[in-house]
Amino acid sequence: MDGRRSIALAMLLFLALSACRAIPAGLLDDDAETASEPSPTPITKTLCESGADLQTDVEFLRSVELSEDGLLTLIVSVDAALGEARTLALLAGQEYAPLATDLIVSLQDLRDIAEELEDEESLGGGIATIGEAITAVGESMEALGLQLREPCPQND
Repeated sequence: MDGRRSIALAMLLFLALSACRAIPAGLLDDDAETASEPSPTPITKTLCESGADLQTDVEFLRSVELSEDGLLTLIVSVDAALGEARTLALLAGQEYAPLATDLIVSLQDLRDIAEELEDEESLGGGIATIGEAITAVGESMEALGLQLREPCPQND
């Protein structure tokens, strides 16, 4: 069990570090003028990359199987998706921010449910609640993904 937790924590660290790559170059600069006036192409590219990374995180989250250590894996996955969703919310601007916020709320609800069930002896009664919460995350991601298709066309 300790080995699984170590793997899960290593995975969380990896996913958190991966999420950091989506922060635009000017966002952390001391020069406020540079940070507030980036060219449209890098922001669009970064928004699209962040959206794609978030989609990957949510797909992984939806594939997690709740087993003996499944809640830990689920929580780690939610944390990775939350980090990416928050990054995307910063990049999204007013047009997409409400959809990113809806996704963040859905992810946080799922995390809260998983944390509550983590201390339970059995997941029995909580399985349906977790399923509903994962469905809500999926619906929020689909709504956001549909809106991001216009500025982020897929390269087939």
